[in-house]
Amino acid sequence: MIIYKQITNTWLVLLFSVFITLTIGVADFYTGYEISFSVFYLLPVSMLALYRNVGKFQLLLNCVFAGTIWFLAEYLSDKVYSHTLIPYWNALVRLLIFVFISYILFILKNKHKEATNYLNKLRNLTNEKNKIIGTIAYDLKTPVNYIKTSTELLMSGKKYENISSYEKDITNQIYVASETALNEIKRLLDVSLIEENKLIIKPVPHDYFAFIEKIQNSFKAQAKKKNIKISISCNNKEKILHFDSELMEDAFENILTYILEIASLGETMHVHVLQQNSTISTSVSVKGKIISPKDLPFLFELASESIDNKTIEQSDDYRTKIGLIIAKKIITAHKGKIFAQSDAIDGTKISFELPI
Repeated sequence: MIIYKQITNTWLVLLFSVFITLTIGVADFYTGYEISFSVFYLLPVSMLALYRNVGKFQLLLNCVFAGTIWFLAEYLSDKVYSHTLIPYWNALVRLLIFVFISYILFILKNKHKEATNYLNKLRNLTNEKNKIIGTIAYDLKTPVNYIKTSTELLMSGKKYENISSYEKDITNQIYVASETALNEIKRLLDVSLIEENKLIIKPVPHDYFAFIEKIQNSFKAQAKKKNIKISISCNNKEKILHFDSELMEDAFENILTYILEIASLGETMHVHVLQQNSTISTSVSVKGKIISPKDLPFLFELASESIDNKTIEQSDDYRTKIGLIIAKKIITAHKGKIFAQSDAIDGTKISFELPI
């Protein structure tokens, strides 16, 4: 089969197919008409149809030859028919079957080739897009970070207390906007790196519960805006895990952001860390917006199977869902698993497991 794929001359491949068909016909003749060889005649016909450079004319010639050999092998075996036209009718039917199967395989092969070429072009365009996005995001990161740092210095200075409340409000808005812009730039850089499979994991030992507790504490201010409390529990508060703290911080923050987004006002967000035999499971749950059973399997994917078939770019929670996709990539890169469940009684819970 490897030698067959390496042949570039179509007529040579046709000759090879003819030789196989002739061999099958001779074997069919000597074994007699009681033993069927119908499947074997399809082998060279199908093989030629799947050859990359074959044309329709070569396919038709091969089908006619295969049908003729089958007819001769059966006709010369002294098989008795009730009518003289029956063997010719059988030969015509077989020829039509050969032509039909060859044509179907020929079309499928060409469609597969077109799809492969389209996929390669799409992959190249995606890589180019990621390079452009990564370059733009990286170029924007420095000036935006400068604005944020300058605003922080201004807000921490002694003269800040002497300015008017209006000026303080404007300064605070600049700080919040620059911080939001930095987070979006970081998200763009993460997406481009993940899509290019350039995500580099640098695991080092960390106190896992202290790590989780630190991140959830930083979210209390955001949760307070929706009057949401955060509770955390753990069955082992002194477990050391090896992971990339910067990437895992992004992953956990993205999960918390999504849960906070769908939470109802005044609810409690539960963070539970559970050590099992070979894994540590972390779950974040809250009562609020329920994810439909159709959308739940696609929560960490780019597309949704909702009724209106919206893509993620058209959905209202675009940013938070992108965050979940990034979280899944990071957790998977740590050889972990992430999953979600949602119902009207217990609310929505996102859990992920990391190996110990």
